[in-house]
Amino acid sequence: MNQPKEWYPTVLFNKFISIRIKFILSITLVILFFGGISLLVTRSYVEKIAQNEMTKKARLVAHVLSDQLLDMVVVNDVASINTLISHMKHDDPEILYIAVFDKRREIIGHTFENAAIPAFLPAYAADTGLNFFIDRKNKVSILQASEKLMDGTLGSVVVGMDETVSARHGARILALLSIVFAVLLLCVAVSAGVLSYFPLRPINHIIRQLELFVPGQKVPEFKIFFNDEIKLLATKFREMTVRLNTMVAEYRQTQLRMIETEKLASIGTLASGVAHEINNPIAGIEICAHRLQKDNRLDPKQEEYVRLITEAAKHIQTIVRSLLAYARQPDQKVEQVELCSVTRFALKLLNYRLQKKELTVNEELPGTPCNVWGIRAQLVQVVINGIINAIDASHGKGTITVRIAGAENYFYIDIIDNGTGIDESIKGKVFDPFFTTKSQGTGLGLYVSYNIVTAHKGTITLSTLAGGGALLRVVLPQAGEEKLKIEPLKPEA
Repeated sequence: MNQPKEWYPTVLFNKFISIRIKFILSITLVILFFGGISLLVTRSYVEKIAQNEMTKKARLVAHVLSDQLLDMVVVNDVASINTLISHMKHDDPEILYIAVFDKRREIIGHTFENAAIPAFLPAYAADTGLNFFIDRKNKVSILQASEKLMDGTLGSVVVGMDETVSARHGARILALLSIVFAVLLLCVAVSAGVLSYFPLRPINHIIRQLELFVPGQKVPEFKIFFNDEIKLLATKFREMTVRLNTMVAEYRQTQLRMIETEKLASIGTLASGVAHEINNPIAGIEICAHRLQKDNRLDPKQEEYVRLITEAAKHIQTIVRSLLAYARQPDQKVEQVELCSVTRFALKLLNYRLQKKELTVNEELPGTPCNVWGIRAQLVQVVINGIINAIDASHGKGTITVRIAGAENYFYIDIIDNGTGIDESIKGKVFDPFFTTKSQGTGLGLYVSYNIVTAHKGTITLSTLAGGGALLRVVLPQAGEEKLKIEPLKPEA
């Protein structure tokens, strides 16, 4: 089925046309409309005035000639008559011809060259008044005025005026007005273009600021000098961006909380299962070992074996309790956290994974306390995520270095592996959610760590070392007298 074609004006209106162009076109069209009407009215008025003036002039010339020719006609002074009318025609270019008739309606004087008297002229000899007609042969519009001499007893005089002269005068005036109008139109168009700059400049400024605005980042500042509707528009746009940032922050906060909840739920389920599956057999092992210790028939070697079994069982129970404590994270209060104990606890939880990969940990921890304000469980999570990344990045039997040191008012935790480092093409993406270069994993470890460190007023960076390997550095402010306010986890854009 054929789709109906869109109406052409609809297609035209859908195209982008700037306000400046619309403003200039609107002003131009208004001036063209009213200016065109004014020119038409002016032309009609000028032609009418010129025609009236021509009529008055024709009557005046005929009347003056009748007075001056009266004595000459009485004495039949043909030479003087022709001289007078010739001079008058010569002095006035609007006079086409002058003819003097005697009482018998015969021409006794005229201004026609070569005596080429028109055939229509004798018919007007006895008329008095005005006549309009067109000489089609010469393509001339003629206004003819007749005046009788002594009420016609001596004859009459006929004056033919070139009516096209008045039309030419009207055309010249109209042309002059058209030029003035065109110049005025050009000046108005230029002025409209210049004046449109003032309202359009703040609008374009608002557009540029909104193009640069990224949801979740800094709210744009609109510099509007005049307190008008445009400033009100800018204010409303700014309020909208603030609301948008709030919505984006709430969305990301909700997303992060969902990730954290899912992760902790998974760890809690795993830890609970491990505790249930391990604690029962470990309890049985402890009971058996305890009874064997009471048997006096054991030789020293057997007693040593029983003691080692008992210590191993207690060590397993300690690890399980630590895992459960980390999974539950019951205490989220801000307190002074000692970074060395956090690091040792994280290494204890990851000890099996380190041994499985045959990796050696080089601990460079200071002998003095390194206290920071924070939430212990979250800082443990940051260190665990960093060490897990180092384990995954290490190749073969390598070494992972964990170093804690102080600098001015900060402590920094360095986790160094012996892998290939970070590719420059992905360096800016490592802290993005769900970004990972591993075949397994969610890509949330560094993303969660970034948000935790940011909430603790610290920084986290990942860089490649010159000799190979990667350096994950976490910088946290040292604990001062004033308790640090930890904001809710909020991912950056």
